[in-house]
Amino acid sequence: MVILFTSLLLPCRLANADLTDNIDRLLPALARVESRNDPKAVGDGGAAIGIYQIHQGYWQDAVDFDKSLGGSYKDCFNPEYAERVVRAYLKRYAPVDATVEQLARIHNGGCNILKKQHSKKAKEKKAWDNTTKYWNKIKKEL
Repeated sequence: MVILFTSLLLPCRLANADLTDNIDRLLPALARVESRNDPKAVGDGGAAIGIYQIHQGYWQDAVDFDKSLGGSYKDCFNPEYAERVVRAYLKRYAPVDATVEQLARIHNGGCNILKKQHSKKAKEKKAWDNTTKYWNKIKKEL
């Protein structure tokens, strides 16, 4: 009985490890595309900050998911803190088997972007297409 229980948990652990590995692969490319590795970067007319160009709503979603983050939005200028925010956000919204591409699209297009991939609505299709352009930039950095 114990062996069966342990074997049932193994796929979840592997999927989680894959998600962590894919986030690890994505982060350096993300930093280069978003800010050219500049932790002091400010973009989107002042709405995005730090090495990963984090918006306040993104930060809030991450903090709501992982209370251990604490801090304030301005802490996203600190690369180590910003990395923890990105990890929390992606772990909150990405499927456990998410690819690096899916993770990049979520970071750029928001938590619901994967649902828009096959949408017939023009606005949702455009949002997906915008993340395609973004994904192509990330791919070049991987």
